[in-house]
Amino acid sequence: MNYVGPALRFNNHVDELAFWSSIQGLQFEQQQQGNKETSPANPFHGEDGCFLVKEATKPMGDVIGNNENTNVKKKMIHRNVERQRRHEMATLYSSLRMLLPLEYLKGKRSISDHMNQAVHYIRHQQKKIQELTAKRDDLRRITFHGEIPRRLDPVSCSDVDQECSQEHPHCVILVRPSWVGVEVIIRSSVCCSIQRRLTLSTIVSALTEEGLNVVQCVSTASNGLRTHTIHSEVIDLTKGIDMEELQQKLKNLIRSLAND
Repeated sequence: MNYVGPALRFNNHVDELAFWSSIQGLQFEQQQQGNKETSPANPFHGEDGCFLVKEATKPMGDVIGNNENTNVKKKMIHRNVERQRRHEMATLYSSLRMLLPLEYLKGKRSISDHMNQAVHYIRHQQKKIQELTAKRDDLRRITFHGEIPRRLDPVSCSDVDQECSQEHPHCVILVRPSWVGVEVIIRSSVCCSIQRRLTLSTIVSALTEEGLNVVQCVSTASNGLRTHTIHSEVIDLTKGIDMEELQQKLKNLIRSLAND
């Protein structure tokens, strides 16, 4: 067999290497071109060859997990709110029990029983307030003879002297309405004989006989004078108190002590 030499001749090995490299490059380009025609477009490359980034879709398991976490958070928030509400209600119930008298709590353990007893206690207090208000109004009507009551200012020495200085020079007395019921003011000299004989017990006994209950008594001494201020209320509201008659009786009592 005769040897057939290559059809192409190269001057050196460098030219031959360059030739075969170009051949391989052409084959690679043709192969890539064929792949583009037979295969769909690459979803990660644009028409200009730029790389595209798509938003990754979440798996269904992740979506379900997020929903479960949201539900758990909602339950925790609801549980905390309910716990806080129960704590505040327990504090209010405790405060309510402290305000109720012991007789309203005997044998009562449940919260509903305490609430019912609180309602009864409030109604009882309202009834007492209404009774006291009616009693006060009756007392004012009897004492002031239908006038609007007002708290009177303490009597001055000149007022007392103008009223009673003619009765006895060493002792004066004044009876007038007050915010309680009746106010009796007795002023006498410290060194006079009536002062030693006129005791508070004597005045209180005289007022009690007239249907009055002494609720306050104040004694003061100043500039050689001793002043007794007695506040009393009417025991029997059905009977009126005549201020002038009461004052006259006390004057007669002082006159009798002066003559002894």
